[in-house]
Amino acid sequence: MIDKIKIYQKEVRTKLLKYGGLKEIIKKYGVMTIIDVAISKFLNLISKRFYRPKATNYGLSEVFFHPRGIDRWSRYIHVINEIRKINAESFSVLDVGAGGAGISGFASLLRKGCKFFLLDVRKDVFKGLRNVHSIVGDGCRLPFRGKVFDVVVSVDTVEHIPKSIRHSFFKELKRVCKKKIVITCPLQSYDSVFRGREYDIVFQYFYEKNYGVKEPNTAQHIAAGHPTPEEIIRELPGCAIYGYKNCNTWLKYMLFSLKPFLGLFTGLLYYLFWKRNDDKPPYWGAIIILNQNESQK
Repeated sequence: MIDKIKIYQKEVRTKLLKYGGLKEIIKKYGVMTIIDVAISKFLNLISKRFYRPKATNYGLSEVFFHPRGIDRWSRYIHVINEIRKINAESFSVLDVGAGGAGISGFASLLRKGCKFFLLDVRKDVFKGLRNVHSIVGDGCRLPFRGKVFDVVVSVDTVEHIPKSIRHSFFKELKRVCKKKIVITCPLQSYDSVFRGREYDIVFQYFYEKNYGVKEPNTAQHIAAGHPTPEEIIRELPGCAIYGYKNCNTWLKYMLFSLKPFLGLFTGLLYYLFWKRNDDKPPYWGAIIILNQNESQK
């Protein structure tokens, strides 16, 4: 731990020199932003060393270690809850579009016999990962034989894939899965139960207004076209769709987390005030579950 802190201090000094020293950085970005970045880096460092998820509910540990990570944390916790329903001592999980550690970061909540395989089109996202199988590949053309994984998950990836090729993505998930597919993504529905596209546009408006540029992930959602319940049912017959992330709550913590320094208290505000409404419609996103045995009947 001490060696890691020394490495971190060296990296900080190098970056300070790169940008002309501390005075120039403060002049350009402001004191609050500098404090924010320093604290965030430190929290990230100690969370990698000490934090291990122990519960499937956002609690005080998450408030401290992941004050801005509510969005990502909630995605994976819902997926973990579905995987835990599988009655087996050991099974394999493929995370398509993992973007890094993916679901393996929540391994402490699953049985020790669970084997993780992470797939992403970008090789660099796997840098520094250990004890997991990382594969570089395209979700629309998975490099595996059929029915090789017990569980296949895709966490907020579908909305990044253009509608014109999305069918291939769903087809591949079904092809390589033996037991259960679990997907999370923002949805937009005609009955306004799901309003993911509307709230992505609102979030993008405020982000661009404050920073002068578009938030890249949200821009991809909007450009690719948000999935609809009708599309999901057509592609995954027999699936169940459950809403999660209340739109207003989601927008609150997404925008507040962007504030310099104050954003470090996002988790606390969510824990004390906002979480109670997070399971109510309208929803930003959905959990989609397909049991392969049921879909083949």
